[in-house]
Amino acid sequence: MRPALSAVFSVLVAILIACAFVSFRSKKQIGKSVALLIISLVPPVIGNLFLIASDLETLSTVGCYIYFLGMDLVMFAVFRFMFDYCNITYHQKLIKWIVYVILIADVIQLILNLVWHHAFVMELKTESSGNYYTFIALGGQTFHRIVDYVILASVMIVFLVKTIITPKVYSEKYLVIFLAMVAVAIWQSVNIFTKSAINISMIGYGVFGVLVFVLTLFYRPLRLLDRMLGVIASKMPEAIFFFDRNGKCIWLNDNASNFLNLDDGDHLDTVSDLLNQKLKDYKKEGTDWENTVVTGEGDDFKCFVLQCRGVIDDRGRIVGSYLTIRDDTEVQKNLQRETYNANHDQLTKILNRAGYDSAMENIDLSTCFLLLIDLDCFKDANDKYGHIAGDKVLIRIADTIKKYFRDEDYVCRIGGDEFAVIIPGVKGDITEDIKNRVNQINDDLSTPYGGLPCITMSAGGAYGKDAENAYELYNNADHAMYKTKFGGKRGFSLYEKR
Repeated sequence: MRPALSAVFSVLVAILIACAFVSFRSKKQIGKSVALLIISLVPPVIGNLFLIASDLETLSTVGCYIYFLGMDLVMFAVFRFMFDYCNITYHQKLIKWIVYVILIADVIQLILNLVWHHAFVMELKTESSGNYYTFIALGGQTFHRIVDYVILASVMIVFLVKTIITPKVYSEKYLVIFLAMVAVAIWQSVNIFTKSAINISMIGYGVFGVLVFVLTLFYRPLRLLDRMLGVIASKMPEAIFFFDRNGKCIWLNDNASNFLNLDDGDHLDTVSDLLNQKLKDYKKEGTDWENTVVTGEGDDFKCFVLQCRGVIDDRGRIVGSYLTIRDDTEVQKNLQRETYNANHDQLTKILNRAGYDSAMENIDLSTCFLLLIDLDCFKDANDKYGHIAGDKVLIRIADTIKKYFRDEDYVCRIGGDEFAVIIPGVKGDITEDIKNRVNQINDDLSTPYGGLPCITMSAGGAYGKDAENAYELYNNADHAMYKTKFGGKRGFSLYEKR
């Protein structure tokens, strides 16, 4: 995917440069401002190209600086373009210079990141296609985003006002650019706040630049808008459905058709029923809503993010709506894998110390029992038979402990050769039962198996009702375990509250 995107970004840069050249040579008065705006879009695209194409930290860092500084250049050019295109007089020089000074200040603080490292730092990431570097935003980057978003929002407000107050036959040229800016801002915001591995929002910048080029120098009303928005909607990665005011689907893009497995002969009347079949109870009240729908389990698990927005005419009436569906399955699976890896021991596949802490936070302390286990003379066996055999012993111990406890019990490796079992929902005295289980585990571990050294364990237990908190419960069980250790090892002791 990265090589393909690199090629797309390279083509975008070439197209933008060509459009900027034609704009600069245009005889129209707006030509120079258009050329500046389009050429300002090139550095962010190039910076993002570095981030996508390079797996070297230096080149990725250079890409970040080009990208961030380029965004300030874009804001400068967009602000200047707004004055020329919207026919705003230049007597408001104070506002203009305030914006320029803020942008210059942002440029300076970004450059000073080379010394202070206050804006961003680089981080190595790994995905299926290989290693790559991304940035972690810090305080300076937050300031940078606020500056750019405030300027862009101000420009968008001006375009929106021009759309409203300008006669309808001419307002389209302002409306299309306003909508394009909204689309680009949303697209980039989604990439930023969802921390997507690959930022493809720069494609939107390229489309925006071409759109400005065409509308300002070769403007044609209505039909051009229909064709361009149709093409953009058709090529968007999300599944998009348009509905009339009665909820009947009137248009969908190719991704939406593929999402529902529609054939060419299928009628649009079937779309609503197919959506209900595939995504049960996906709708929410009103015309503006968001929802996440999960279907299937295991290998069939799917997660979809849905957004519905109403379409309102110039009289404030709802004339329809559009629904976008984004497949978020891989993102959720990655989050599940990351959560699992963070809470599980990679060797034994049982909970690790973080998993232990998380489990203790979510149980009723007053009805639980904690068993701590420490292996006897494991270091000697590990030194004698080697680390590989030692790892196999740890795996065998984890499997054996799991065999003698319930699925709802939490079996953990909390470090080295120390294990713990959290038993929730305890009713009454289970001391003898726990003691018998420990003895059975010791009997199993004392039986030769697969050429592995025999080993025993010392265990100590404590009731949660005898402790004020999880820390005290751990200490109680730990004291009981050491009582076993000092009493000859291989066995079980119970903490007795004094």
